[in-house]
Amino acid sequence: SLAFNVFDGFLYATSNGSPSNASNVDEIFRIGSDGTFANLGSPVSATDPTVVWDSDASTIATADGDGNYYVLAHSALNDGNLVLFKVDLEPASRGEPVTFETLQSYTFSNQDFRDFSFDPVTRNLFAVGNRSRNLLSIDLNDPTYAIVSQTLTRDETGSSTGATWFNALGELFVFSNDGVIYKVDINALTIERFGAGIGPTTQNDGASCAFRPGFSKSVDAREHLPDQVVTYTFEIGNPTVATFAGFSLDDTLSYDGQW
Repeated sequence: SLAFNVFDGFLYATSNGSPSNASNVDEIFRIGSDGTFANLGSPVSATDPTVVWDSDASTIATADGDGNYYVLAHSALNDGNLVLFKVDLEPASRGEPVTFETLQSYTFSNQDFRDFSFDPVTRNLFAVGNRSRNLLSIDLNDPTYAIVSQTLTRDETGSSTGATWFNALGELFVFSNDGVIYKVDINALTIERFGAGIGPTTQNDGASCAFRPGFSKSVDAREHLPDQVVTYTFEIGNPTVATFAGFSLDDTLSYDGQW
């Protein structure tokens, strides 16, 4: 349930009620850049502060660029089925309890993913299914908050998926428990093995900041023959509301190529 809140620079997560303190299930923790934890307690209803949210120790959460934290969790008040919560993190800056609202109470309890990530361009929550080629999404502009599934082509996740995140270029990544990072193109509906991660895990989670400009450089092939044209591609991503103009690019090529 790890998520980065760009508004205050903190990471947020829900407690899974570890054996050492099973009583703190559902409580939210704020994590600083120095690694310190602050227990913010359980969110209360935005309309009735006497009502405390009811959710399990979910691993599925993300944050948008407006200081909101989205959690998909099971709820006993919804007969154990899934509920999509929206948590306003701003009150924590004033030392007050964070508040929640229920966006959707679903009629089913099973889902095929372990994390999702907020896309600032489409305002969708995206996830990749376990051991599959399924791309799942929830459109926050749609008041029904339906979970939509689309089929990806190319590779298939080889294990349960965990950490899911976007970068500033709008690229979606997912880390599976078999230790592999996959890259997903949400427009072309493709998934490909991107590289090895930290090795196999039993569970994993992570977060990123997709709300600042990004830059990448790529080449059309790993090897070229003498006299062949080498094509470099530069990409600049700007998911912010600011307009960037008048910047310049200086790219110096190295001469350490191997022949």
